[in-house]
Amino acid sequence: MTLKQLKTSFLQHRGKSLLLGFLALGFAGLLVRNVVLGSPRSAAASGLTGPLLPTAGTNSAVSVPSTPDLAARAALSAKLWETLRAKEGMNPGQAFRFDRSYYTADPVQAAKAELTPETPSVPQVVRITAEDRLRAQIADLRLKSTVMGDFPLAVINKEIFRQGQDIHGFRIAAIRPRQITLEKQGLSLVLEIGK
Repeated sequence: MTLKQLKTSFLQHRGKSLLLGFLALGFAGLLVRNVVLGSPRSAAASGLTGPLLPTAGTNSAVSVPSTPDLAARAALSAKLWETLRAKEGMNPGQAFRFDRSYYTADPVQAAKAELTPETPSVPQVVRITAEDRLRAQIADLRLKSTVMGDFPLAVINKEIFRQGQDIHGFRIAAIRPRQITLEKQGLSLVLEIGK
């Protein structure tokens, strides 16, 4: 597009051009603002100073030391607990109490609680036969329809199959109204519509 064509187009659509220009300026302003305000800044890690809690029976306040001295922090913690005990009658066990009702029950603990002495805690041995393994393999197969005629057809998982074809390692041995027979490893399984 030439410069003359561009100028003519802008003159024909003056209102749309102005709106587009204002939107572009607004977007550029937001972009600059996010870059300036979103940039990381350095932070000073100075300790808290000043009054924190008044001590029991006095008007003086406990202040936090500005140095990370462990002994000073331990002493401050002890003074804070003295104040809590004096004013509130509170001990650490009450202040930091865990409320189980806020959280959902642990399913593992709930399952253990449901076991009664009559219920054996040792799982029963279940024998899985070859037929059970084959049934598990065809669990995702859904027979939708069968069509009878000279060449019967079966619709399985939205695909059309004829007798003798293979699906997931199974051979379609027979197609009958509303059911098919699948064979694998010498075993036959019947798959019915809706099951």
